[in-house]
Formats: sequence, structure tokens, C-alpha cells
Amino acid sequence: MMRILGVQEIAGKSLLRSIYKIAQTKGIHSIFRGSAVSCIREFPGAGLMFFFYERFKSTLMDNKKPEDPEFPVHVLSGAMAGFMSSTITYVLDPVKTTMAGDFDGKAGNIRTILKNTYRKDGLRGLYHGYTATMCSVTPYIALNMTCFDYLKSVFARKPDSPYFSLVNMICGSFSGMI
Repeated sequence: MMRILGVQEIAGKSLLRSIYKIAQTKGIHSIFRGSAVSCIREFPGAGLMFFFYERFKSTLMDNKKPEDPEFPVHVLSGAMAGFMSSTITYVLDPVKTTMAGDFDGKAGNIRTILKNTYRKDGLRGLYHGYTATMCSVTPYIALNMTCFDYLKSVFARKPDSPYFSLVNMICGSFSGMI
């Protein structure tokens, strides 16, 4: 938020006051700038993450009982899944950042931003900040998926239960709070 208005205008203010100030000076729509790109990135990203997680977990299990994979299998599968899904969807991160700070409307739409970034900086520009993101995302997803599988093994043991989906959702919610 400080980038949106400038540090002096919101320095020392609470989150709610900062949001109010941004809405007041730049308009209510400015609070949500870049949100559509986040959704476009996150929906396939989450699907890819679960796909890669299950794929890597089954590959690393190598003929062991699927009900009881070892802890390192969960962690490594989660790390690789986070890395792969984030690598595929990362190009939209710089777009989101550009759109969030563009109040004059000069940056354009997703396609224009991608095209201009590629023309200016090449493929490297589309992956600006990639290393730092991977250093935070990879261990986070590893812990998140490991926690999710552990909670499922403790609380969601009966797939035929009418509450199985609800329990699964609650396990996913708690593992996401890590």
C-alpha cells in the first residue's frame, strides 16, 4: 500500500486507515487493482500444485503402501509441487505488480504488459524476482502439503463418511494457516 500512495501519506497508519486513504484518494476500485490477475494465476496454480504433489508422491513411493508414505516423501513432493506450479504460473506475478501500481491506466491489459515486459527485458523480465519467490514458496508448499496429508490421515480416514468433504476442507484450511 505504501507504494500506491507514497510512504508519507500512510506511514504509521493502521491497515484500515491506509485502505480508507487509498480508496478516498484513488477510488475504491484501486484497492482491488491486480486482483483479477491473482485469480487467473491462482486457480490453475492450485490445480497444478495438487496434480504435481500427487504425481511426485506416487513416484517417490515406489511400490510402497499408498496409505502410509514416509515424512520425507511428503516434504519432497510438496517442495517439488510448489516449485513446478509456481514456475509455470510465475509470469503473471510481475503483471499483477504492474497493474496494482498503475493508477493512470497506462500499463494496459495483461497481454500488453506481458508483451511490453518481454520486449524491454526479454524472458528474464517475465521472471524478475523468481528466485526470491521460489525461496519462500517451495518450503511453504512443502510444509502446507505435508500438514494437509497428516491432518487428513488423522481426521479424514473414512471416505464413505457424509462429512468426508467437510473434514477434508477443514484440514486444508488448517494446513493453509501455517
